[in-house]
Amino acid sequence: MEYQRIAEYLQQDALTPFIETVDYREREPVIGRITSLASGIQFGVLLLSLALAITALLMIFNTVRLTIANSKDEIEIMRLVGASNWYIQGPFVVEGIVIGLAGAVVFFFMLFPLTALMAGGLEGFLSGFHLYQFFTSNLLLVLLLQLAVGVGLGVLSSVIAVRRYLNV
Repeated sequence: MEYQRIAEYLQQDALTPFIETVDYREREPVIGRITSLASGIQFGVLLLSLALAITALLMIFNTVRLTIANSKDEIEIMRLVGASNWYIQGPFVVEGIVIGLAGAVVFFFMLFPLTALMAGGLEGFLSGFHLYQFFTSNLLLVLLLQLAVGVGLGVLSSVIAVRRYLNV
């Protein structure tokens, strides 16, 4: 990455009164391993998040699909009396939003014990970083982000299910 250029910059004559030693060359293999480990972890977390998002999408999709299957008679009656597509779709989209909100709230409350359990192990690995303290200090941001993702996944899966199974 940029470590080589940073080390060269720090070894300038103008900075020598302020910096005693720069041992980048001696620690380069360790820095490289840590960098590759961090990028691997980042990629793994991204894949896990994607897999969980797809799972949530499919679960909400199937729930809305089952509701549509149970409401076939009501949907046919609404079509016969001239209901608009949005009037038919609306309740299913709202159901997806409610399911997404409920899932986000449940997961939010699951994060409290999870972050408390993981905080000790991560603090030993990443000195100075307290996961539980970070979580509690950014509580509102975490909650809003989870609610936004939950509602987004709920709306997306509901719209897909409604379009696919109602032929709207």
